[in-house]
Amino acid sequence: MKFPETFSKKKPESRLILPENVRYALRYKNSLFNGQEIESLVRNNFENEALYLIFKSLIDNPEKHRAFLEKCLNSILESKHNEEDTETGLQKILNEELGNIGDVSVQAGKLAQLSRQGFDLWQERFQVASVAFSNDNRNIFLIAHTMFIGLSKFIKAFSDKDKELNIIVPAWLENENIGYNIVFKDGKAEVRWLQGPPNHIDSMVVDDTQNSGHTFRQIKEYFIKLGFPSPELITVNSL
Repeated sequence: MKFPETFSKKKPESRLILPENVRYALRYKNSLFNGQEIESLVRNNFENEALYLIFKSLIDNPEKHRAFLEKCLNSILESKHNEEDTETGLQKILNEELGNIGDVSVQAGKLAQLSRQGFDLWQERFQVASVAFSNDNRNIFLIAHTMFIGLSKFIKAFSDKDKELNIIVPAWLENENIGYNIVFKDGKAEVRWLQGPPNHIDSMVVDDTQNSGHTFRQIKEYFIKLGFPSPELITVNSL
């Protein structure tokens, strides 16, 4: 796959600095965040990172997880042509969700990696990947949950092309519903439960990075068990 030549691997200078209580939690609380740290992220324009952590916190409640996804999708699509409106809409939804879910305790160590590498760099990577993959004829599967940090980029790019987007939640691979199949048409989105690859078209699984490779092996085995071709793995940080 050929990616746009305008993408630069040079780390942009980011003006975003994590709030003090967030940095404290990363260093002294074993990266375990509660609602206060997540609310701080929202208040300081780290909407994408807060969104990712709220999705992680809902992992044991698929119905609430899906309802939150539908709210985010609607907000992103309503403001897809204005980045500031997207951020404002997400802030409202994130704060509402924090109020609804009560006590939160979620591992947020990924933010330390993002902070070292640059939040702007990762958003640039997600932007390039989303546009490139929206033009790919294969089934695209995002691996939850880190890829949710780039969710708004993928929603906008895939809706522009009316291309279906799939999301796999590895923790649900033993369940009937293993994630989501999102269908776009005329600026609208329908969220369906994903119960396996939607067809026998070749598939590509997308994650932010690959460490031990355990998650991808799980997904690959799942595809093969159902009689589907083994998917290709692409990591956003390799672009």
